[in-house]
Amino acid sequence: MDTTENTKTEARATLNALKALPESSMAAVKSSSITAAGYDQTPNTSTGTLRVRFFTGAIYAYKDVPESVHQGLMDAPSAGQYLVTHIKGKYTFVKL
Repeated sequence: MDTTENTKTEARATLNALKALPESSMAAVKSSSITAAGYDQTPNTSTGTLRVRFFTGAIYAYKDVPESVHQGLMDAPSAGQYLVTHIKGKYTFVKL
């Protein structure tokens, strides 16, 4: 298997694993655009995957996000504004 095939296989596996995470691990946030967010710590690291569910029903997973950024999102007066300022464009994401 070449490098491109390995990368595609790894990406599919990651996407499937993220889709399998329970919605119950997501908590409501204060926002007019986001309904909930959840965080899954990556073992043996200081980062994890941040999942964000929008009112449209779309769920995005942001990779390698520090716990402090997740906590900032949860504590923000507007999670949508926090997402735009501190997360979008700074972390790799995938739409689930």
